[in-house]
Amino acid sequence: MKADIHPDYHEITIVQTDGTEYKTRSCMGKAGDSKRLDVDP
Repeated sequence: MKADIHPDYHEITIVQTDGTEYKTRSCMGKAGDSKRLDVDP
């Protein structure tokens, strides 16, 4: 496997439409970012 070709995998916060938050790991943004959902289950 080639070195340094994979994106950074870090923890972000997901914010659901009702304000509920949870942490998950993602390649999106940078460490500590939040993702606010428009639609959730």
